[in-house]
Amino acid sequence: MDRRMTLTIWHVGGESSPQAVNGVNSAVWALANRQAEEGHRVTVICRRTFERHLGGVVVSTYRHAIWMRRFPDVIHMHSVFVPQQALLALLAKLRGVPYVITPHGGLMPQILERHGLAKRVYRRIVERSRLRGAHGILAVAFREKMDIQSFAGADIAVHVIPNPVETPRAESPVEALDPEAQEVVFLGRIERHWKGLDRVIELARLLPEISFSFYGEGGWSGDLPQNVKIRPPIFGEQKTRTLQRSRALIHLPRWEVFGISVIEAMRAGIPVIASRDMYLADELESSGALVLDLVDLQEDASVVREALRAGRGRPPYDPQFLAKFDISTVTSSTVAVYRDAVE
Repeated sequence: MDRRMTLTIWHVGGESSPQAVNGVNSAVWALANRQAEEGHRVTVICRRTFERHLGGVVVSTYRHAIWMRRFPDVIHMHSVFVPQQALLALLAKLRGVPYVITPHGGLMPQILERHGLAKRVYRRIVERSRLRGAHGILAVAFREKMDIQSFAGADIAVHVIPNPVETPRAESPVEALDPEAQEVVFLGRIERHWKGLDRVIELARLLPEISFSFYGEGGWSGDLPQNVKIRPPIFGEQKTRTLQRSRALIHLPRWEVFGISVIEAMRAGIPVIASRDMYLADELESSGALVLDLVDLQEDASVVREALRAGRGRPPYDPQFLAKFDISTVTSSTVAVYRDAVE
């Protein structure tokens, strides 16, 4: 195959809008839009929507895709344990169409441990077969590669390609604000346990002189300290300007394979406070982020207070680390996997 040939690509597992707040959807739409810009024919397959165009991308549904007479050159499935994707994988195999899978952290041990009997049977009979039938599996972090091989077999090839991160630049220069007036922000789904927002709130109680804002979808039950505010999700330039005007980004999940907002904050040049439980923790720490072990919150609060006091400037993060997440780099690597699958 001519490596420059235009491909017809289905991305399966995104939402009907690029503004839905979750990491999988952000990755799906970043790839879909860039691939469309490069001339590929791209469709995003969702659970519920009506067929339409968003920019250069067609948006469609599982039901419509399953009954399509003509399948694409390659199907890129995002996520795991979705019965519609298992059916689509079977149909693709019958039609001789290759498919690629990105589990997006769905095979982390902490997630598998929560499965009941029915899901354990499903993953053994259906999901493992779907992964082993893929023409390419993509892990977004090296540690995820080990999770995938533990689940599907050590003999399967896994490509480590991170999620693309697009942090649009603000159109006008950011004004210099008083660092003491700036907030520490969280960007993402408002969720207590998995996202570790209970940890952030406990830190906030120990740091009453610092303001915290959580930007995202979801509700919160329970009391909040006066220095914590929950705000609507933000996108595009508004997100960039909010990050650039923030004192730091804090992200303390109990388990997470990636963490797009962390890379967005690093690209915006602000301090990052992350948890050791993230799969990217070692790379984040070696690149200049503050990584907390979260064993002793009193000690962690002292560390955060001192770091914020000393870190008013923009950290000089490792540019080689950040370059790995550039949309052009990730798209090129991903399309190369597609072409190998098609050949």
